[in-house]
Amino acid sequence: MTEAIYIEVTAKKEELDKKRRVSISGMLKHLGVSRSGYTA
Repeated sequence: MTEAIYIEVTAKKEELDKKRRVSISGMLKHLGVSRSGYTA
């Protein structure tokens, strides 16, 4: 699952990179992953 999250985050970051900064909390919310689920 960690690899899938990494792939999604990388793709989204590249999409938004020129527009604005990307927060980890915002990315987790976009992916539907809780903070505790991300760190577990």
